Amino acid sequence: MASLLKLYGLPEQDPRFEALMTLARQRDIRGWWRMWDHATNAAYREYIALETTATDVLIFQPNLIPGLFQTADYARTIISSVDMAPADSVAPQVELRMARQSVLSQPNAPRITAIIGAAALQAVIPDGGMEAQARALVHAAARPNVDVRVLPARTPAHPGLTGGFSLLRFAEGPEFDVVYMEYATGSLYVEDPAEVSRYAQAHALLLSLALSAEASREYLTRIAEGSSEHH
Repeated sequence: MASLLKLYGLPEQDPRFEALMTLARQRDIRGWWRMWDHATNAAYREYIALETTATDVLIFQPNLIPGLFQTADYARTIISSVDMAPADSVAPQVELRMARQSVLSQPNAPRITAIIGAAALQAVIPDGGMEAQARALVHAAARPNVDVRVLPARTPAHPGLTGGFSLLRFAEGPEFDVVYMEYATGSLYVEDPAEVSRYAQAHALLLSLALSAEASREYLTRIAEGSSEHH
């Protein structure tokens, strides 16, 4: 954790450094994800650790279903085809992704506000996989701490065109907010408060452009039922 904080530009003298180190040590005590160390990188494991103690997680994914809501079949397809993971690491990565979803029902579970681009719902997943994935999203959205919204394809230009991100908030205060982004060969954390604030503003704007919770549920239900009307 210390090396990651330094890598992302947080010096030891910054008061957030020791606070985050303390949080990391507390998380490590119950770090069930460590059993998948062999199949994941340190940055992703650290994200899972942060996710388990966040109070709010704001997600925007234009082209993929967020990992917290993926079915095993969808995750397997994405990990093997999009992430191009080695064949022997696909199964453990799928297992970890499924285990990670326990955060949705843990005590003091974070509030999740996820905005998913319509393009993410057009992927072809074998054997009715997208219909099953849409059902899983409808089920997740029924949780009191989960809000799933669909961003229509025909939407004015917006800051989300630069790519997906997750913004995590913590009880310790806004100065601990962090943004996490993934790219083809790695990931990136943004911790500068001014930059994090811009992502929060972007998420709020995207939320205003997305379908309402009810309209999103209806959209997802049509996909789950195999309707072509969502295209």
